[in-house]
Amino acid sequence: MELGTRGIRSSGRGSGSIEITLPSRLRRLSGLSCRVSWHDAPTPHLRLTPDLGPALAALARFQQLLSQALGWPAGASPPPDIRLAATNQAGLLWDDVMALSRPAPHEALVISRILAASAHPHGPEGFAPALAFLATGAVPGAEHRADCAIVAAAFSTRAAAPLDGFGEALWQAMPRQARALTALHRALAADPARLEQLRRAARAGGRIDLRGLPQ
Repeated sequence: MELGTRGIRSSGRGSGSIEITLPSRLRRLSGLSCRVSWHDAPTPHLRLTPDLGPALAALARFQQLLSQALGWPAGASPPPDIRLAATNQAGLLWDDVMALSRPAPHEALVISRILAASAHPHGPEGFAPALAFLATGAVPGAEHRADCAIVAAAFSTRAAAPLDGFGEALWQAMPRQARALTALHRALAADPARLEQLRRAARAGGRIDLRGLPQ
């Protein structure tokens, strides 16, 4: 990813300290340790390699807890693509993964997005964002609002508030939540017209009629 051209300024003669003004999208990487290397070549270049080990370790631990909670085989959730900036493709942002590696509490939206991306390969369509919403109270993305409104009408949901992404409260409740969601999704998958009707009602802010569906 090309991030443009920036100048290097000295912070003090002989001190060895320099400043590089980076693009604003890198602002939240402030404080991250980096390996610095200089490459002699016809066109010499400086390389900064960030130490993302703690963030990747936190994500691996999160995915292990997810697999254990839902009874998936070890390694069933491959690491999702992680991007620097938001796109319309499935994946995670480094900003969220690094937030997960910091001490709790974690923002509900951060945990919701990580959970939705990690559970994405499993379950019926819409299962992962619905589970993320039910577990955290935060809608993982704007495109999931209608489905999450249906979930809110069907089940008792928690308020979006800071939580511990590795805490027992989150993971002990998840098997029950997943079973309830699976039953609801199977019923709606068998009646696509009903599902679309509910989505239209959710988008319009109307009544979401779940009579006859698992709740």
